[in-house]
Amino acid sequence: MTYLDNGKYAAPSDELTALVLEAHRRGVSYGQLVANTSQRELDEIIDRYLEGVTLRDLMEQAKDGGEV
Repeated sequence: MTYLDNGKYAAPSDELTALVLEAHRRGVSYGQLVANTSQRELDEIIDRYLEGVTLRDLMEQAKDGGEV
C-alpha cells in the first residue's frame, strides 16, 4: 500500500489501476513505467488517480440526486 500525503493509504488495486492507466497513456508497458520512474513520481500518479476517482464519485452522486 502507498502512503499518500493526505494521511491516507491507497489500496493495492487502486495503485495497480492508476499505474496501468498511466502506462497506457504514455504508450509504454506497466513494467517499463515502474522500472523507469522514481517512487516519488509513481506516488504522484497514484495520488492524481485517486483524486480523479473521488471527483468522479462526487459528480455521479450529484447527478443521481445524492448529496455532495
